[in-house]
Amino acid sequence: MGLSADYAVPVVSEDELAERLRESLGRLVHAGWARPDAMPEHRAQTLGFLMHDGPLTISELAQRRRVRHQTMQAAVIDLEQDGLVKREPDPRDRRARLVRPTEKGLKLLRRELDGRRSLLAEAIAAELDEREQSTLAQVPDLLLRLARRLAQS
Repeated sequence: MGLSADYAVPVVSEDELAERLRESLGRLVHAGWARPDAMPEHRAQTLGFLMHDGPLTISELAQRRRVRHQTMQAAVIDLEQDGLVKREPDPRDRRARLVRPTEKGLKLLRRELDGRRSLLAEAIAAELDEREQSTLAQVPDLLLRLARRLAQS
């Protein structure tokens, strides 16, 4: 394992880098979910899919969240009872219903995402010096490139 010329960072194999990246991203995401005031993960994920992808059927939501249809059905009922989503007829299939976020649901999700962003910004300011912040600024674009590549697989 050598050191790169630009940074005093060990050069590792792609496998080692992939594992370090997987572990560190997992810990970062988990730290955001672990806050006492955090929205439960299943609620935030469901509302997030609806916010980004538009209205979806329960089957589509279950597929995206990688849960059983019955599990998603129960989650949607829970969200609906709290006024965070509503169901409406699907114009593509009269037998199906679309789940759509309500303004209340979107507002709650935005507040959750803003809280996570603020906590991460505070951690960046407290833990990273200017050079490290400059390095970190390159990471989101690199991660998006990797995500696009993985989505093609």
